[in-house]
Amino acid sequence: MAIKNPIQRFKARLRGDEHTREMLLGSVVALLVKILAAFSAFLMYVVLARKLGASEAGLFYLGIAIVTFTSAFGRMGLDNTIVRFVAAERAARNDGVVVSVYRHAVLWTSLLSVACGLLVYLFADFLSDQVFRKDGFHSALSILAVSIPLLALSILHSQALQGLKRIAESMTILNVSIPILVLCGVLVLPGNTARQAAILYAGASALTLFLAYFWWRRSAPYSVTRSKFPPSTLLASCLPLWSVVIFTQIIQWSSQLLLGLWGTPEEIAFFASASRTAMLTSFVLIAVNSIAAPKFAGMYRNGDMAGLRRTALLSVRVMLFAALPILILMLLVPEWLMGLFGPEF
Repeated sequence: MAIKNPIQRFKARLRGDEHTREMLLGSVVALLVKILAAFSAFLMYVVLARKLGASEAGLFYLGIAIVTFTSAFGRMGLDNTIVRFVAAERAARNDGVVVSVYRHAVLWTSLLSVACGLLVYLFADFLSDQVFRKDGFHSALSILAVSIPLLALSILHSQALQGLKRIAESMTILNVSIPILVLCGVLVLPGNTARQAAILYAGASALTLFLAYFWWRRSAPYSVTRSKFPPSTLLASCLPLWSVVIFTQIIQWSSQLLLGLWGTPEEIAFFASASRTAMLTSFVLIAVNSIAAPKFAGMYRNGDMAGLRRTALLSVRVMLFAALPILILMLLVPEWLMGLFGPEF
């Protein structure tokens, strides 16, 4: 009876608490999509390493690090801000404001990310020859520069969809689409150079942005009124987050970029592959956060602090129990996991 009582209380809570029910169901959906995302990205790295070899794969991974870091800079912190305001205003049924927030965010991100992509394209030779000193890197980097605004806008649309609680679509754009498309291209098309992999990545980024915009148009609220959201409010929210995002990207990518400065392409490939394997645990955090973040914003907007507290505690418990099995696997069989990338690894 002592065992049944907590279960019965939990079931009663699920029936009576809409936020808990939505949190759990949304987390399950996001977790399934994120599992697909994590393993598709992992598989993409495995296939690229085997097909390109450590040297060419290292050049491609270095280019991806530059593209990812630069696209984060081009988003101005708006990816986090747009979740907050879209979710909050949608909860308050201010559909015109939702559309206004989206338009401001897309315009600012487009201008800055295009400028960042153009700078990387123009200085690709200098970065390749003078900064990283990697033969053949400039041709891959100049192509990957095209992906910077495409990736920035795709992620922004993903976060906007998250604010609308379109979790499956958001997670697909954020983590699944590009790895799956690149993987399909690598398996179908010939080629074993970093430049050819860069072309596939740029094409996958363009298709992903098209899919993201299509899903936003299908999911976005329609409003007959043209409400305007104050740009100053959006800036006041995103600018502090911008610095946080930049420092987060520095923490995540600095080791790989420093290897680009001082290491060989092979060493970059070894480190990037190990890092990608270790990041398999991170999908739990992103999956739960994808449903929790808009819930937090909506409950805070409506003054439901008790619900926010319960949802935060539930999020931590879900993440803890979901991540443990993956961590245990990595601790038990690390040699086997790294061997999947090829004999060089």
